[in-house]
Amino acid sequence: MEKTLNKYIAVIKQLENGKFSISFPDFEGITALAEKEESIEKVAKGILKTKLQELKDENIEFPAPKSIVEVQKLLGEGEFTTYVSISNEAKPIINKENLKGAINNIRSKSEEIMKGDLKENVEKFYNKSEEIVKDKIGNNVKSENYHFIGMIGGIIYALSAFLPIITVSIPFFNMKMRLGAANISDLKEIGGFVDVSKQIFAVRFIVILVIMSGIFTAYSAYRKHNFYFKSAFAISGGLFLAVLIYVFAQLLGLEKEVREYVGFSYAWLGLLTALILMGISFILTNKKEEKPEGKPEEEE
Repeated sequence: MEKTLNKYIAVIKQLENGKFSISFPDFEGITALAEKEESIEKVAKGILKTKLQELKDENIEFPAPKSIVEVQKLLGEGEFTTYVSISNEAKPIINKENLKGAINNIRSKSEEIMKGDLKENVEKFYNKSEEIVKDKIGNNVKSENYHFIGMIGGIIYALSAFLPIITVSIPFFNMKMRLGAANISDLKEIGGFVDVSKQIFAVRFIVILVIMSGIFTAYSAYRKHNFYFKSAFAISGGLFLAVLIYVFAQLLGLEKEVREYVGFSYAWLGLLTALILMGISFILTNKKEEKPEGKPEEEE
């Protein structure tokens, strides 16, 4: 199939902070930022590729490019133009077929595991963990302080929601060092490969859920409401898995060259640590409840 190039004019303007604003007269509302002059072309191509793919997915015909004379008449102070060429066979932002195949593969593998002795192994792991927690921690912590462990876990869980959920690596000689961090909403500055405008609500909603779950867990532990604490622990664990899957799906949608520099942040370490503390408190709380039913009082 013969590839045809679409050539559009981009209007560039340097901002006071040194960055470059990029817009397209042929597409209203599309803007992007380039950190430096050398990256203008890359960012412009990325944002244009995203827009053309959206039009293609919706079966909307590409607009005819405006002439350079027409665009130059409308230029403001400090603005200049450049041509951006891109194939109309732009690759989709998310390869739905590959994603669907990966999900089906995970599902089939999960079914195979479930048919085996997974349940037995999980029970052994839980029993071993329970034994270690009760013997190593339970014997060194006063029973009236068990709930404080869960409260600390809830606080860490809520605070972790304020951290960026992904980090960005930068080249350092022949290595890639994970320096700095970014939210999903900042990905539009990484080459303009990702349009996240439709995901901002989801990201904010997730952050609010994580914060509320952490606060609910901490409050339940502080008030020693065991039923609510167990429910909060289950909600926090389920939410952790749901967010993990969501972020993983978003990372799969990145262009390959961008994906190499993006990964999970240290916020996930905080969330995992919080869940471990909640689990320890959960086990110790159960131990405290079972204690009165233990060995009977000795008769003298």
